Amino acid sequence: MSKIKNVLKTGNQICFLLFCCIVTAQSSNSVTLSDTVNEPKLVFDKLEHDFGDVGEHDGYAQHIFSFTNTGNAPLIITNASASCGCTRPEWPQQPIKPGERGGIIIMYNPAGRPGSFHKTATVYTNEEGGFKRHRLDIKGVVVEKPRDPMATYLDTVGGIGIERKNLIFREFKNTQINKEIKYIKNFTDKTLHLKYEVDTTFMSVQSPDSLRADWHSEVTVLIDGTKTGNKRGRYHEQVKWTVSDSAGNVLGADFITATVNYLDNFDELSPLQTANAPTLDIENTQLKFGIVKKGFLGLFGVKTVKQFIISNKGKSELVLHSVTSDVPYVRLPDLKGKTLKPGETLSVSVTIKAKELPADIDIDLFVVSNDPKGPVRRVRVVAQKEN
Repeated sequence: MSKIKNVLKTGNQICFLLFCCIVTAQSSNSVTLSDTVNEPKLVFDKLEHDFGDVGEHDGYAQHIFSFTNTGNAPLIITNASASCGCTRPEWPQQPIKPGERGGIIIMYNPAGRPGSFHKTATVYTNEEGGFKRHRLDIKGVVVEKPRDPMATYLDTVGGIGIERKNLIFREFKNTQINKEIKYIKNFTDKTLHLKYEVDTTFMSVQSPDSLRADWHSEVTVLIDGTKTGNKRGRYHEQVKWTVSDSAGNVLGADFITATVNYLDNFDELSPLQTANAPTLDIENTQLKFGIVKKGFLGLFGVKTVKQFIISNKGKSELVLHSVTSDVPYVRLPDLKGKTLKPGETLSVSVTIKAKELPADIDIDLFVVSNDPKGPVRRVRVVAQKEN
């Protein structure tokens, strides 16, 4: 009988323990359900941003990814990391209450990284017990923006400042591509469009088709010496350029003048040919006109004339490719193609017309010839205008 009582007692104890376990399990389940209901929930407005073109030297490009806590518990952003050192995230340090908005800033450093980019950032929160992650993507194209060359912009066409409109090709080789560069800057607050036109097959222009507001750039004029043929002497080539707005309205147009001395290919001469070459000599390399008189009441174009002497002191025929002035009010005879035999001399007259003289001048005349030792020679002209 006592054994039966013990069994019953033990059964009651087991039933009691099972009851406690069930109650505990139900209690545990109710807590879990409650926690699930009171969860934060981060919802971003968008997960990707395209910067488009980014200037290489414009500093960090940044975008704010806005979000809302749509849950009903405080949202805590525990950390944010980027896929590389060039990308940096910043996030709120304080909890975001239910219904409140916030933002995560993603910054990208474009310096030294021309070309397209696609970077990611990972955001960690206290959602789902602290194991929730969100991925944010940024992309764009880094375009090289030339650094400010500290140029002085002397002219402006259609809002574009120009370092200079005259390019001097100081050394020209007819066996290679020769180039000269000038700087330009957009002084307006809008993107402007550039167009260049050349009339020769051997000249071309390298420049951006458009220039963003407050940007610097370069215009490179190239002359392919291998395509200039038998062109010799000093020339002033012109490139027409036009500035327009985004609607196609022309804001300004002007010419870039490229001054070039087209020379013979002296690299092909043998030592014997060099020794037997012509030699150009110039007497009176400085012509001082003094005060150029106006004449009676300044009504008559009084001419003042001086000469310099060209001689060929070499051993073969001297060819004058050009004898020119870069200004219209200093006049010279047309001597292009004129030849001088060894020992022969030539007097060249230089004329200044008083009425045309704009101010005091101190300029150079240029003599281009087939002398390999000095193919480009200068004659200085100095004159004062009468008050």
